[in-house]
Amino acid sequence: KEKMTLFPHEIFVDVEIDKMADHFDIKGHVSTQAHYVCDRCLEEFDQNLESAFRVYIVHKLQEGVHEENDEYRVLDEHEESIEIAGDVVESLLLEVPMKHVCKENCLGLCPTCGANLNLGPCGCKQEAIDPRWEKLRQLLINDK
Repeated sequence: KEKMTLFPHEIFVDVEIDKMADHFDIKGHVSTQAHYVCDRCLEEFDQNLESAFRVYIVHKLQEGVHEENDEYRVLDEHEESIEIAGDVVESLLLEVPMKHVCKENCLGLCPTCGANLNLGPCGCKQEAIDPRWEKLRQLLINDK
């Protein structure tokens, strides 16, 4: 199988299956380490990722059940196994953050020279600020 680059490490899945008379109730917990590139400094990093999922599977012969929907999946009478790999991956993908940041206080890259500011100052000359914007700059400094 093709190795997923977002989840290059082992994916651990803990599953509990309750078999009822007319359906299966599958509950699972998934954990792994995801591999990202920081959106601020472009450094690669790994981050723990955990998720839970639940799948209802009903028998095809059940009255009123004709096709799958978002609430349940239909198990054909000839199927001998239940495939949940897609549910596992989907639950992990829903936990992936929109913004990948290696650490909360990541300084990112210098907009002038591109140096990683987490490793130290880059030595670029600071731009002179228009005096009309000085009060706004002071507000930003006070927020930190």
